[in-house]
Amino acid sequence: MTIRDAMLEHVTELMRETAASEIMPRFRQLRDDEIMEKSPGEVVTVADRAAEARLIQGLRKLIPAARFVAEETWNLGTTDFDVLAETDAVWVVDPLDGTRNFAAGQTTFAVMVALLHRGETVASWIHAPADEWTVVAQTGAGTYLNGERLHVSEHTTLGTMHGAIHDHFMPPELRQHVATAVSSIGQSSTTGCAAHEYVAIARASKDFALYYRTLPWDHAPGALIVQEAGGFVLHYDGQPFYPLQATSGLLAASSREAWDALSALFVS
Repeated sequence: MTIRDAMLEHVTELMRETAASEIMPRFRQLRDDEIMEKSPGEVVTVADRAAEARLIQGLRKLIPAARFVAEETWNLGTTDFDVLAETDAVWVVDPLDGTRNFAAGQTTFAVMVALLHRGETVASWIHAPADEWTVVAQTGAGTYLNGERLHVSEHTTLGTMHGAIHDHFMPPELRQHVATAVSSIGQSSTTGCAAHEYVAIARASKDFALYYRTLPWDHAPGALIVQEAGGFVLHYDGQPFYPLQATSGLLAASSREAWDALSALFVS
């Protein structure tokens, strides 16, 4: 699937405009009744919903026949992921990744969009409005932050690595194993925002990120961004990541050597 430069820029501008109109005016201005719990421990705001509606409206104009997997409006009962995996164009939309940070007045949040062709990510975008950067990646064309090409770090020694471990959805036994092993890696810190974690790997400021839950809107954009910056994103068993496959466990790392060492430490 060929992605023209005009489309890449159009999506970038749509995300920036959406953030400027629906997200940033509400930043640090939310009322209590504009923050809701959508599931235990997870929140949604009026900004999430307004941004998602605006993004879907704009993206539909680009590819009228495209389908959507959008975080706040997705209902698994309406269309199976297996059907979408055979579809020519699917937009994956996370209108506000890091909602809890946003609601708390912290700047680590972002808008994420990915375009899938028959189940594989062919282009992705992450826009961080509070930090004023946008990252764009396309299959075979690299990863760029505000026009500057990114490349992952070259760290391969466990004791000097810096990464993010997200253990919230891990089974208790795995969570305990990871907690025991973490002292061997060097440094671990989390932002609470997958978008920022993936971009940190692509920018060489972090070396890895470990997840268990693999919802497509959380990982499709960032995985391609890391891969096109020279990194590796694979399931715990070493299988490739396809956003519409319901397989838990995902490890993103700056190199195959780093991936192998981290996998052996955390999940082998």
